[in-house]
Amino acid sequence: MTFEPPKNDPHAETLLMIRQEIERQTQAYIELLLESRQAVENHASFLSTILECIGDNLIVYDAEGKVMLANKAAIQFAGLDFIGSDRNKIRERVTFLTDKNGTEIPREDEPYTVAMEERRVSEREGYLHDAKNPDNGGWIRAQASPVVDKHNNFLGVVATASDISERKHLQKQRDGLASLIAHDVKNHLISEEYIIGDLLEKPSLPPEIRSDLQTVYNSAKHHRELANAMLQIHHTDFMLDAHSSVSIDLNSVLQMVLELNALEAQSKSVIIKTDVEDDLPSIKGVAAGLRHVLHNLLHNAIKASDNGGTVTFKIESLPSVCKVKITIHNGGKIIAAADLERLFDQHTVASRIPRYDGSTGFGLYLSKIMLDAHKATVQCTSSLANGTTFIIELPAG
Repeated sequence: MTFEPPKNDPHAETLLMIRQEIERQTQAYIELLLESRQAVENHASFLSTILECIGDNLIVYDAEGKVMLANKAAIQFAGLDFIGSDRNKIRERVTFLTDKNGTEIPREDEPYTVAMEERRVSEREGYLHDAKNPDNGGWIRAQASPVVDKHNNFLGVVATASDISERKHLQKQRDGLASLIAHDVKNHLISEEYIIGDLLEKPSLPPEIRSDLQTVYNSAKHHRELANAMLQIHHTDFMLDAHSSVSIDLNSVLQMVLELNALEAQSKSVIIKTDVEDDLPSIKGVAAGLRHVLHNLLHNAIKASDNGGTVTFKIESLPSVCKVKITIHNGGKIIAAADLERLFDQHTVASRIPRYDGSTGFGLYLSKIMLDAHKATVQCTSSLANGTTFIIELPAG
């Protein structure tokens, strides 16, 4: 339809222009409205996709602890529709345990509570038990983060939970395999000890052969005890218990480690300097495990040293923090900066082949397992100017 201005009306043309402009602006407004609606729908879909992809489960709580949002994975995993539910009501249904048959994790230690009460990010692994439907339970890694606005006002908590049941199952299989290997190795070492021990009892044995056999015997004994320690640690899920933890004499451990590495040091004319503080506090743990750690680090230090070089071994107490500090230093070949960052990482052991000494680095991974079991820390620095230094701190008492 075409509009024409009435004849003989001086304002008709102006009125028509106004009407056409109104129509144009109305059309533009409608188009903008439709475009905005489509944009909102697009963003809503995009947001929903993001929420479904954040972890396996996601729950958003407001500042009062009520559920504002939960994705499908979270609803299915917990086995209930809890939108709008209070956190405490959910907590009555599901229980967070230290392990499948373990004790309940105290509420104040749960990631959600830490984020809500202490206003900080928290993460923890555990077993989620559903009181009404035990089959819904599973291993999770729970994370929680507080949410604040630009004025630092607390708005609520975002909690995510990743299902790690499959990983736990694989870890159990791995630990079982490690136990079988350790058990098999132990049996062979017992036979080796028995044969060499029998030879050492022969009175006609030449002194030089007796000395070498004694070193081999001590090495077999050390590795047999290490296999025992690995069995103990795997059976206790890498945590020492009252049955495996005993008081350790660090001087005796060091003496054995020096004997095991004496021939290696002599072959390279490497001097081992020891500085052991008198009256060291007691250390509790598995002696064979710590002996493996020190033996591995000293052995590596000797291999990295130049012929005629020096390795220093120092043990001192840190009474202010109730710890014992062990320092092993050599001035030979250094460890590359890229390797320092992943020195004890089990996932990068194979990638370090070959190194300057031809080793795989697996001994360092085992050492880290041992130190973690003893609640000890280890750090390493390496540079051309200062050489390579490993520092271990063990809790005393």
